[in-house]
Amino acid sequence: MKRTSSDESTRERVLNAAEQLFADRGYLGVSVRDITQHANVNLGVIRYHFESKESLFRAVLSRNAVAIQEQRLKALALLGDAPTLEQILRALIEPFFAKNGRYKNFRKLFARTVTDPTPEVRRAHLEVYNRDFSILPKTIAEFCSELTDQDFSWRLMCLFGAMFFIEADSGKIDTIRKSQFDTDPEASVKFVVNFLSAGLRAPAV
Repeated sequence: MKRTSSDESTRERVLNAAEQLFADRGYLGVSVRDITQHANVNLGVIRYHFESKESLFRAVLSRNAVAIQEQRLKALALLGDAPTLEQILRALIEPFFAKNGRYKNFRKLFARTVTDPTPEVRRAHLEVYNRDFSILPKTIAEFCSELTDQDFSWRLMCLFGAMFFIEADSGKIDTIRKSQFDTDPEASVKFVVNFLSAGLRAPAV
């Protein structure tokens, strides 16, 4: 059956509602009924478009992951033949911190997802973010060619750890510092790129 524009509009509304709720409460903290109420649709809409809660969760991840990946690849293609490490990191990170706030809920959801042991979440994450999908290690490896595999793996561990904490936006730093600091997207990208590039260039342990 061919979907109409009305079908697509309803599907997007469900995806947006699910993304916000999953980001705020986690996978297990959200029921299908919660999503239908938030999206103002009936239960049959979920079955028609997604079949199950797990499939809906996977669709939320995939929708954003693919969109961000496309932006990253376009940004990398514009860098030319000899980009700097900072330029590459910016091309990879900047789409995630879109100025229009498009991925604000998704950043929080993604940070939750990578540490959630729930089987449905693990399956969805591994299916969407498989080995071939991740371009970050491939694009920065040449700047760390003097490192052993073990050292490079630790750099990646620290890099992803920093990114996941920033994406979670837990307010932890505000609590520790007892004051708010600027988390504007442009400021975020600038500081993250400077910090990560310094870490990747640090002498081997």
